[in-house]
Amino acid sequence: MEFQDLSRVLALAVLASCSDSTAPEPATGSDLVFEGYLTSTPELLAYDSSTAQVRRLLALGAVVMDPEPSPDGSKIAFVVANYTEGTGDIFIMSRDGTGVTQLTFDSELDDQPTWSPDGTRIAYASNEGGTFDIWTMNPNGSAKQRLSSSVDLDAEPAWSPDGTAIAFRRSFFGGGSDLFIVSPTGGEARQLTLAGDQRLPVWTPDGARLVFVSQTSVSARPDLYSMTPVGGDVRPLVTDEVAGGCINPAFLKRPIE
Repeated sequence: MEFQDLSRVLALAVLASCSDSTAPEPATGSDLVFEGYLTSTPELLAYDSSTAQVRRLLALGAVVMDPEPSPDGSKIAFVVANYTEGTGDIFIMSRDGTGVTQLTFDSELDDQPTWSPDGTRIAYASNEGGTFDIWTMNPNGSAKQRLSSSVDLDAEPAWSPDGTAIAFRRSFFGGGSDLFIVSPTGGEARQLTLAGDQRLPVWTPDGARLVFVSQTSVSARPDLYSMTPVGGDVRPLVTDEVAGGCINPAFLKRPIE
């Protein structure tokens, strides 16, 4: 299916969710949103901690990937993509499923959105210009700025809690990958060189450390490690405790008691 067809499906599904009385209501009290597969199609799903129920936020048929809530929980950025064709764009909507707006309109793939801590900027990975680079933009899609420019693949951006830095993964065409840190205003990216492959960075809530996935080789088990933002004091977090390995680390904010 072409990306244009996916976008059309999304638009039709949003209209259906507004006009079809049988469409599921938005789960406004949900604690967690994620890309899920109730059928063979990736959808935007929500888990409601008060009812322990999983619900659709958009009508059946809406193709949604890479959901990323804004820091205040009022908006959700997400991706509609055809990864086989290498095409896709970033969208945004209100947490109740209304106000769906397309932010990027590139002929290549834009994905992996992540919000700045103050909710005023979105960093994302883009294949615009034929290479994968890290970009930022306003939540309405304006003021796009390229932060990295490399012949290698830059992806998986992660804002620091104070908004002063973005960590990301660079995969080298010659093999291997390392984590880098770049300022949201641009400039030269700083490499955090470690042995093996490093990926999927996430900041600790206090911004003092980076948690990431590390593999000594392509066939090795992926384990969780942490280090300082300058690449020092590397510590194992989860290794032998999970025999099959770990990926996609994330910090879930605890509810206020």
